[in-house]
Amino acid sequence: MRLTVLLTFCLLINEGAVLAADYSQELFPILQLVENKKYSEAIAGYEKFLQQAPQSLQGPVQFQIASLYALLGDRDRALKMMEQAIQSGFDDCLTVQQYEEWKPFRTDPRFNELKSRMRISEADSKEIFWLKAEIENVHHDTKMVIIENTNRVDGGITAVPQSTIPVRETTSPGVLFNRELVKMQHQAQRSYVLQADKARIRHLTNMAIISGPASYDRVAMSSRLADSAAEQRRLAIQARTFTLPAGVGTTPQPCP
Repeated sequence: MRLTVLLTFCLLINEGAVLAADYSQELFPILQLVENKKYSEAIAGYEKFLQQAPQSLQGPVQFQIASLYALLGDRDRALKMMEQAIQSGFDDCLTVQQYEEWKPFRTDPRFNELKSRMRISEADSKEIFWLKAEIENVHHDTKMVIIENTNRVDGGITAVPQSTIPVRETTSPGVLFNRELVKMQHQAQRSYVLQADKARIRHLTNMAIISGPASYDRVAMSSRLADSAAEQRRLAIQARTFTLPAGVGTTPQPCP
């Protein structure tokens, strides 16, 4: 159970870091409760959050509560909250399909009837798919940056190229919610890489005191390799920029 792999990074960020999304500070403690399998406490946290959440987040957060009830084996409450989420506009068909906690419900007529009420356009569905994939891509990129930096001997700060989040007009709660998750993932990535850079630079300073600094040629080569890796990441990010095919549907349809 999870909102996103974002939690993996956010728990490592300095508590004083300012994150991109306005509601991230309220959501992160709830995510940690979920990670620690404190599902009842997480439900209470989400319910409190709903009292001040914007309309665009109501449905997605209600679905998270429903999913927690599903994990707890409370089928009736799970389905009731799923119904509320759909009434609030929840339209993320992909999440319904992906979450393993709903697998036992797939033969339940009540679940399938609720799912049949969901509507999403082809355009919004494609963007949600891209946003979820981008969260995974950022997660992977961050791990690779840390690995690549392990043997750097220069004191430079790592460039962190990032994708452009779509800004096309939409009222889809699923799209708007997942855009916020990508924004938070971006901020988490920048913060985590910066922390790793600071730790590397401290280590280099200590090693220079003990055994002397690395040669100019080694430092220059290390810096060039880091810049080259950053450029390769930028090109890869550019290649996966979100675009909608011509003629894609914009009329809400039942979940595929």
